[in-house]
Amino acid sequence: MAGTVILGICILLQSRDRSLTTISCAVLYGVDTGFCGCLSTISTFAVELDTLMRLHAYVYATVSIVAGIVSLVVLVGISAWTVGYVSVCGL
Repeated sequence: MAGTVILGICILLQSRDRSLTTISCAVLYGVDTGFCGCLSTISTFAVELDTLMRLHAYVYATVSIVAGIVSLVVLVGISAWTVGYVSVCGL
């Protein structure tokens, strides 16, 4: 969940802060792909699911996926729908 929230914050920074330089964009991309990628690895998620009982694994997986999608939609979607989204960094 933390990786999803940090990723959403980085996306918002890329669309709102017009003073970003090339280096700032590179740092944001590094945080996006590197830090958030490590923080939200699928292999760790799979191990967590494997160690739980089957019913608990289904509940945990469903709640984790739904909560991640909802948090990203709330964090980024509402801002993009109300104000608009134009990436300063080019992606």
